[in-house]
Amino acid sequence: MNLVFRLLGVSLLPSLVCLLGLLTPAASLDAQEVYTLSAGSIQVAPGGVATVPVTLDSSLGAEVSGWSYGLCHDSTSATLLNAGEGAATATSNAGSMPEFHELASLADGYTHAAIICFSLCSALPLGTAHELSVAQYQSLGASGTATPIDFCASLGTPPVELVIVNQQTAEFVPQTESGSIEVVMTPLTGLACSTSADGCGCEYALTWINGGVQDSIEVRVDGTLIQTLAGTDTSFVLPELALLPGEGAVRTLCLTPIVGGIAGASSCCDLACDLDPAPTAGTLIATGVLPSTGGCAADLLWSGFAAASASTFAILIDGVEVASGLTGGAAQIDLPSAGTHEVCVVATDGCALSASACATVECVTTPVTSFRRADSNLDGSVNLADGIRILSFLFVGGISLGCMDAADANDDSGVDISDAIFLFAYLFTGGAPPPAPGFSCGEDPTAGDPFGCDDTGPCP
Repeated sequence: MNLVFRLLGVSLLPSLVCLLGLLTPAASLDAQEVYTLSAGSIQVAPGGVATVPVTLDSSLGAEVSGWSYGLCHDSTSATLLNAGEGAATATSNAGSMPEFHELASLADGYTHAAIICFSLCSALPLGTAHELSVAQYQSLGASGTATPIDFCASLGTPPVELVIVNQQTAEFVPQTESGSIEVVMTPLTGLACSTSADGCGCEYALTWINGGVQDSIEVRVDGTLIQTLAGTDTSFVLPELALLPGEGAVRTLCLTPIVGGIAGASSCCDLACDLDPAPTAGTLIATGVLPSTGGCAADLLWSGFAAASASTFAILIDGVEVASGLTGGAAQIDLPSAGTHEVCVVATDGCALSASACATVECVTTPVTSFRRADSNLDGSVNLADGIRILSFLFVGGISLGCMDAADANDDSGVDISDAIFLFAYLFTGGAPPPAPGFSCGEDPTAGDPFGCDDTGPCP
């Protein structure tokens, strides 16, 4: 009768008077009667809510008419959200709630006490898994941890004891099986990966089964985070080009569930992608570097670029593109000025991948001069005196010519008596006029002419 007094309290004494007349003396402990209280063991994701039932097994012994117990937990690992009666409790009194029923929630657990019927009219029959109470806990632990849910006799004032009362009012200390809240990350399952290539890149397609509630899912390629998906996603397509620059590249794709900032186990697959080979560097040779107007002309020859048949070529001089869309392996370019220049040939394939070869080209130019043809004495006109000046240079010592190009009247790349004869023929016998630039100031158009002008006279 100790439980009855503890459960009912002073306020229920009138009812107790009636009840006492109906109860038989307390029975002694029957070794054949076994009652077991069990708390559920529940797995939740980090930060998840666990619903933990308390059940009673009474396979041996008399029917149960009342009980009391406490259920303790570590409040730093879980928070008790609520506790309520279980299905068996709610219908124990001929389909209704017990005549006495008390659930009290505390910081470190809750207590539960009940007397089904004061007149012993109803009881829980023998059986298993009678659900006495159900509580919800908010998990505070990290993935891989577990919070014990233990039966205890330390909660409440005075503390509520662990007691089962059968229909003969005999009290029994039940056996107990503790429960737990295990924090686990539900892995992504059924990962299926496929890829398709177009010669330039690969498109990766991933599908999976999302068996739990995730906050997000991280996608990594070779360990590098490339995208964060919603926690409910079950598929993803990754268009990929830049990550796969070579032929036959193999990439490891992994999906990692994230809950409460905690990463779960990753699900991974390896995918190979067959691509066309990227261009590889070749060689470049610059030949025939000849002076031109203000600069030089150069012939370029290049070879050795892999996948050259699928590539087009561009030419850069000192980093500035001067030609593009070239095919083959040769071109002629103009160097813009005297000096040293870096000339590069860049091969680019249909996948926008490129390789280059460079060479250093030196341009040496002859000074550009302006003169009048046959004006050997540099007085600004062409007449008899110019012929005499040429003859004096040839046959009289100490006579010099300030512009050998001007004295080369017939433009044969030499200064000799034929130049004086050519000029006299023009002046007196109707011969041909001097070649370009003629009688106007201009440059020598003859390539490879060895002459220049130390003095251009009245020409700029």
